Amino acid sequence: MRVTSLTNSQFEKLKRYNPGEGITNTEAKLFIMGSERSKKERQLFKVYYDREGLSFSKKLYNINILLIYKKILNEQIPELITLDGLGTVGGIALGPVMPFIEKATNLETFLKDSNNPLEDKINYLKDVGTILEKLKNIEGFPYHFYLGDMHEANFIIDKNGKLRVCDLDSTCLTDEIYFPSKYLFLNPLISEFSMKYKEDDRGFQIPSRNTDLYCYIMMFLNTIAKTNMYNLNMEQFYHYINYLEDLGFSKNILNVIEKIYCNGDNENILPYLDEIPIKNAYQAHHLVYNKRTGRDLTNPY
Repeated sequence: MRVTSLTNSQFEKLKRYNPGEGITNTEAKLFIMGSERSKKERQLFKVYYDREGLSFSKKLYNINILLIYKKILNEQIPELITLDGLGTVGGIALGPVMPFIEKATNLETFLKDSNNPLEDKINYLKDVGTILEKLKNIEGFPYHFYLGDMHEANFIIDKNGKLRVCDLDSTCLTDEIYFPSKYLFLNPLISEFSMKYKEDDRGFQIPSRNTDLYCYIMMFLNTIAKTNMYNLNMEQFYHYINYLEDLGFSKNILNVIEKIYCNGDNENILPYLDEIPIKNAYQAHHLVYNKRTGRDLTNPY
C-alpha cells in the first residue's frame, strides 16, 4: 500500500478544510496538504475519528483495494476522486490521502442554493445517473462497486463545472465490507421491504444496485421538493406523487419513483429526466405543496 508519511510537527501545521456551509463530516477531520503557492497539486488528508476495531480495519481494506485498481478506475470513470495513499503521522495510520479539488463546490450546497436554476440542478443529477451506469460494469475490476452511503454531500463540482464523486473509502466493494447509508438508515419505511433492501445483523441495509438507485431517487426528490423526502410515511409519499402527476410529471418518472417502495428491482431515473416539466417543477417545492394541499412534507407524522 502506498503511504504518505508525516511527522507530528508537519501534521500540526496543516490547515483544516471546510467542505462548505452546513456540511459536516461525522467520521473524520479534513486537512489540506501542500502549499497554494506551490506548482504541485495539493492533497486532502482525511483523518478518522475512530481508528480502532473492525470499522477502521474495513476502511483500510477498502483503501487498499482502491489503490490497487486506481489506474483502472481512473481510466474508466474519471469522475471518481480516487485515493493517492494512506496517510500516517509519526508512523500511525490515520486515514486516506486523496487529490484536493481546487475551488470545488459541494453538490449539496449547489442544490440548496435558490439562485441556481432548476435546469442546472437536474443536469448535475443526470451526471449522477450516468456515473451509476458506469459503475455497473467496470472492466478489469474483480469486485462490484456500490457507492453505498450515497447523498448530495458526497459529490462535488470542480472549477470546470464537472461533477466528481468523493468519499470513496466509504463505498461498498465487497459483500463483507460496507458502511451504513444515511438515507436508508433514516427511512422508517425501508425495513418493510427487507427482501429488496436486505439487512445485516446490525439492522443496516446491505448496499446493492437497488440501494444506490433508491438513494439517487431520494436525491432527485430532495432537489425538487427542497426538503428531506426520506422522512415521509407511505401516505405522505403517495399524496406527493399524485401532486407531481397533477404538475405534469410523466408516467415514466412517477413509475420509477414508485418502484422504491414496491417489490422488484429499482430503475435508473436518468433516461426520463428530460421529461420533467421544468416550469411546473418549481411548484414541487414543499412550501408551494403545503400552500396548495395543506400537507407538510417537513413533518413526517
